Amino acid sequence: MNVYSYTKDDSLNALVFNEMTDEWLDFVVDCRRGKTHNYDCVEGPMADDTIWNFVDDFVR
Repeated sequence: MNVYSYTKDDSLNALVFNEMTDEWLDFVVDCRRGKTHNYDCVEGPMADDTIWNFVDDFVR
């Protein structure tokens, strides 16, 4: 398990996902495909191996 902490800084361009949603899935797929984004910090659920298998199937 990885746990990260940071001091909230409102000047950062942050994206927060509170749960696994279609928007979250689209973001993960885009990142896995190498698409860049302009966020300084992205917070939310991590795609573990089980989720990655689902994402990989979704991409195909």
